[in-house]
Amino acid sequence: MTELLALFGGTFDPVHYGHLRPLEELRQALGLRRIRLVPSAVPPHRESPGASPSERLHMLRLACEEYPAFEVDPRELRRRGPSYTVDTLTELSREHPRRCP
Repeated sequence: MTELLALFGGTFDPVHYGHLRPLEELRQALGLRRIRLVPSAVPPHRESPGASPSERLHMLRLACEEYPAFEVDPRELRRRGPSYTVDTLTELSREHPRRCP
């Protein structure tokens, strides 16, 4: 059986327990091996975050150290312009065609 690829995006400005604990509960309930957290660079639906992209990435990586099944995917921080989920999903479906229909 193909492993599911679980994603959770956000600005994470700042990352907090309200982000991480529900994800861990979800991971356990669904038996997921990994969850990828994708920090957005420029959210299209609100003003820019107060912390810089590098600060938010650093905070998120530190917070995820306690959750070995969580991995941080910085792809949206490297992209120019607004961070649209559809762009990330398109990239991932190209990278993992059997896991992302």
